[in-house]
Amino acid sequence: MSTILVIEPSATLRFGVRRAIHLPGLELQEDADSAQALVRLSSMSGQSGCPDAIILGWPARATSELHELATVLCDPPCNRIPLMLMVQDTQALNGLALLNRKATLIQHWRNLEETTANLQQMLLAHNPPNITEQEQYPVHVLLVDDSKTIRTQFGGLLRKEGYRVTLTGTAAEAYEVAKQQPIDIAIVDYYMPEENGDVLCQRLKRDPATRHIELAVLTGNYDDVLVTAVLASGATECMFKNESSRLFLARVKALVRSCEQRRIIAREKQQLDNILDSVGDGVYGVDMEGIVTFINPAALKLLGYDRESDLLGQSAHALFHYADVAGNPVDPRHCFLQQAYQLGDELLQWETQFQTARGTAISVECSVRPRHFDGYLAGSVVAFRDISERLLFEEELKWQVNHDHLTKLLNRQYLEQALEQEIRRLFRTGETSALLFIDIDRFKQINDLAGHAAGDQLLIEVSNKLKQRVRQSDLIARVSGDEFVVILHNVKQEKAYKLAENLREILDEAVFQYGERVFDITGSIGMTMIDASSFSAERVLANADSACHTAKCQGRNRIHLFDEDKDISPFDKQEQGWISRLTQALEKGRFQLAFQPVFATYHVQSILENCDTKHDGQSNLIDAIECRCDFYEVQIQLPDAQGNPLPAAAFLPAAERFDLIGNIDCYVIKRVVNLIRRQSCNGCGSMAYAVSISEQTLLQHDFVTLLDNLVSEAGVAPEALLFSLRENHPGSHAREIQAKLTLLYARGFGVILGEQVRGYTALTHLRQLHASHITINENFIDGLPTDPIDQAVVRAIVDVSHAQKRKTIARHVENLETCQALAHLKVDYLQGDFLAQAISESELEQGVTVQPARQIV
Repeated sequence: MSTILVIEPSATLRFGVRRAIHLPGLELQEDADSAQALVRLSSMSGQSGCPDAIILGWPARATSELHELATVLCDPPCNRIPLMLMVQDTQALNGLALLNRKATLIQHWRNLEETTANLQQMLLAHNPPNITEQEQYPVHVLLVDDSKTIRTQFGGLLRKEGYRVTLTGTAAEAYEVAKQQPIDIAIVDYYMPEENGDVLCQRLKRDPATRHIELAVLTGNYDDVLVTAVLASGATECMFKNESSRLFLARVKALVRSCEQRRIIAREKQQLDNILDSVGDGVYGVDMEGIVTFINPAALKLLGYDRESDLLGQSAHALFHYADVAGNPVDPRHCFLQQAYQLGDELLQWETQFQTARGTAISVECSVRPRHFDGYLAGSVVAFRDISERLLFEEELKWQVNHDHLTKLLNRQYLEQALEQEIRRLFRTGETSALLFIDIDRFKQINDLAGHAAGDQLLIEVSNKLKQRVRQSDLIARVSGDEFVVILHNVKQEKAYKLAENLREILDEAVFQYGERVFDITGSIGMTMIDASSFSAERVLANADSACHTAKCQGRNRIHLFDEDKDISPFDKQEQGWISRLTQALEKGRFQLAFQPVFATYHVQSILENCDTKHDGQSNLIDAIECRCDFYEVQIQLPDAQGNPLPAAAFLPAAERFDLIGNIDCYVIKRVVNLIRRQSCNGCGSMAYAVSISEQTLLQHDFVTLLDNLVSEAGVAPEALLFSLRENHPGSHAREIQAKLTLLYARGFGVILGEQVRGYTALTHLRQLHASHITINENFIDGLPTDPIDQAVVRAIVDVSHAQKRKTIARHVENLETCQALAHLKVDYLQGDFLAQAISESELEQGVTVQPARQIV
């Protein structure tokens, strides 16, 4: 059992170390305080009680206690303990005495996956394999001859050369000695009274305990028949008694070299076996036919076998990868792994299923690497790990994203996606569906009288009742508070009304009891039909919500069907004025532009590290920013009646619905191009601007031509404009969008891929779409400093983006800790009011580049 001491104040980072180490036989001890670790190590005498290795987190700014701990680690006995320094920035180690220790290894926190390999390397270097008793002695030679004179003569020659020699006069005595002592070489007289030397050689080669011995036969005469018999018996040398002593010793040295080579091979095999035994992942080897040649204990355990002999010499396909993920048998000729064995292909992180000895399936991630010998394929080595827990975790994560945690129903986010898909399906098929908006009557009264716990219990009971009554093909979700929505697929109006009545009845029949209080439950239901003319999910929901409100106003506990001719939803009332308002804003140029600075992360990080702290504990980040930002994100605003700017989210959805968004986007692009031209003419230098456009704008047939003409006439380089899609609907016009983005990218314009795409398609879009930048979803930004899951997701996005030569952008950065975490994860650009607020177009033309940021507390 090896003891590893982890010294790191951050509980999150210590958790990361624990998750990263996959070595059996390790005991992890943790010290969160360097002073506590100092007391522990200072109390140790000699090597007793010392850990086998230390993992020490070294921050950008080390405390005095940490420096004192470093001094202890440089002095005996701690200076002999292997030390792994975990750092975020190697510059923090400049001048550190720990770097002069012999047993010190440096690793970046971002490379936690390398911890196991580095730790194993340190432990093996500090504790090399034990030298066996046999290796402590010189080569041991057994000399067998019935002539005492010959034994004395040749025995003396061997001893003078430093060999250990044992002399015997009979074959029987020699055989017993060879079985009881560690003999390396046996030199056997051919003619002996009891049995000839070739017979003894055969016996030695047949016995597993002696077959390793290098054999030579000693004879007085050269005879072809005799030499042939000697070589056939397993001997590798035939020596002659009448040859010179130098030639005899030269032949012995040739046998010694064979012994030494065998020892080296045995030692390397033992080290390899030790490594394989200590590796946490399963490892096995196969030849080109897929026959198992070796397997480590971890693989035996994962596959449920007790002995290595249960698998050696058998087909890996027949034993544990004979079925696909669905459990269906797979012919070896069509098995991906079997083909990799035969062709010598390399597979990395291939996810499949292995069957255990008990017949159960486990999900595994395996890598296949071919082995070559003298330029020829000799087989493959396969490393695999059980990823069942990880897959379950991912499924749980997806479930949480799409479900309401209280009622376990689907949530609003999933409902909106499903409703959009249903609208597109109905547009293609011409069928009809219905949407029900269900509100529990007097829910607030129950909450007020019995408490929120009672309200939660009521929501759970109502959700269970609704789930029992809806059809299997229908979708039910909780969208907020006491409001539920049901999508009834492929129903006519009459059938939909009957299904809605069933749900109303089940609520009307329900009685809710909480403690001593009893409440009668009813629900009001608004219903709207969905067909090919339902052009947006937002409108469908608004219509059903309005119908539900009407049902409540009519006395509750009833159903109201939304009538397009009679009912006016709040959605319609709100949007009736947007058409004229947006049209007038375009005609009279009332839209305003704001410019949010975007900074390179390395620049912000260096500023934060050198920012002076004032006496009141605060410092203003803007005081430290001495140069302009890297580029600006353009934001469009519309003044309200009081002159206050409305954000884009307040009016752009209406602009999209009434086909005004293309004109607005082009208006913004023209103003930005003119701004770039004026800045260039005024000698202000070039600056890049990121502009958000809608899919409708991008898909206009003349959009790219319009862009080309604008930048050409203004003399503006395409690189000065970066475009991002304001919203993306997975599966909607995907091919056309991909083609247009590819065309923009080919013309030299920057393309920013928004990571806010719904669901889990972001990484898929990364691979498919041409883009120069990608933004990271703000949901992963908020909890980044403390949430290891968010850190893992962001790290994956950054790694994939960098592998494809793309830059990453983190928006809505709101505090110092998040800045530091994003810098550690190597995100390229940062944006947020914490760093700098947006500036107006007039301020930008006056030379103002950055507005003051919020203060760092």
